[in-house]
Amino acid sequence: MKGNKYYWGIAMNPVAFPARAGETAEGVERCRGILADPFFDAVEAGWIKTPEYRKKVRRAAEESGKEIAYGCGPEIFAENLNINSRDEAERTRAVSRLKQLADDAMDYGAKTLVFCGGPNVAAELKGEAFRFLVDSIGELCAFCREARPQKPLVVSLELFDSKIDKKRIIGSSADAALIARRVVKDHPNFSLTLDLSHLPLMGETAQGAVSRCRPFLQHAHVGNCVIKDAAHPLYGDKHPPFGIEGGEIGAEELAAFLAALDAGGYASARTPSRRPLVIAEVFPRAGENPLDVVKNIKETLSAAAP
Repeated sequence: MKGNKYYWGIAMNPVAFPARAGETAEGVERCRGILADPFFDAVEAGWIKTPEYRKKVRRAAEESGKEIAYGCGPEIFAENLNINSRDEAERTRAVSRLKQLADDAMDYGAKTLVFCGGPNVAAELKGEAFRFLVDSIGELCAFCREARPQKPLVVSLELFDSKIDKKRIIGSSADAALIARRVVKDHPNFSLTLDLSHLPLMGETAQGAVSRCRPFLQHAHVGNCVIKDAAHPLYGDKHPPFGIEGGEIGAEELAAFLAALDAGGYASARTPSRRPLVIAEVFPRAGENPLDVVKNIKETLSAAAP
């Protein structure tokens, strides 16, 4: 939205190709529509397996002039990538795949590569897993600097929950800041991504999470989740539309998150993009028109904007 202190964006692939049901020509047209929409100044792209479709979407992204970030999450979960695995072969496979995704991100002209750690581990194994995680992230950061030395792709670790749904190893802002302090000593192209929709699942407030992550925060996601009712069909980290009954996040909560970002200095943060990005992640439900998802995002961002 022009004139805003942030660039509003949208995670494009989940809307264009819902529920990973397959890539379609109709989905490619939805990508083009999103990229042509003047409401959004940025998109978060992702892996498209079909070469023909990938080429068309990349061309539309380039022609749009929008800021581009790139999300690895769908592939990480679909392919069971674990960069903190004790198994060296498994860890190597995961890092190699993330390097491939980094190459794809750079083909898009993306400035940020968003990824997450592997599954959570028992408390007595966490120190070891953290070491593997730091080593893997360092390798990915070095790869991105070597591939594009003048403007390296910024590698951004996203926080998830550690106990309820995705059960990732980095499920608290304190652990995220700990890892960040270790990585940035050798790798300046590292940052953190904070997702509003994950905070209720993590049991954290926006103010606390922003405060702890702020020195490393260069990317933000917003979305909704359901946590109070385990029997709810959208329970957990399913990114339902903003404001649904039983959900945690509507315009009021989004406004509070933006206020916490403002108070933490995110609006003036040094980020790879021209302005700090706020990317909405909302996934269409079964049978839902993806265009209704886009409408829900626009209405909620507009209502929450200061």
